[in-house]
Amino acid sequence: MLVREVSLRIKTLFGEKDIIGRIADDKLVVYINGIDDASAALAKARKIREYLSDIVLPGNINVKYSLGLSIIFPGKTDFEEALNKAEAVLMVAGSGGTDCAVFDEKPDKDSE
Repeated sequence: MLVREVSLRIKTLFGEKDIIGRIADDKLVVYINGIDDASAALAKARKIREYLSDIVLPGNINVKYSLGLSIIFPGKTDFEEALNKAEAVLMVAGSGGTDCAVFDEKPDKDSE
């Protein structure tokens, strides 16, 4: 039920060229078309967290969210690589607590 509520809410933040998918029990992946820098990705992550901030579970439990972010550079980064980067930074975010967004700022392997 929680994943469905989260999915329905964040769907309103994206355009028809963006993709939202569930990849595990509590993990969603979002491909946002047209974002190519860290500040734009982090701004979108803040917006996602704002949209989800008022979800409360039975027992008056507030839900916290951590987001791992990575950018796909067409012709340089494939989807699987970007997903792996996002999951790796999400693990870092999870080890530092919850309710945060972490961005993979390492240069793309072909960007030099």
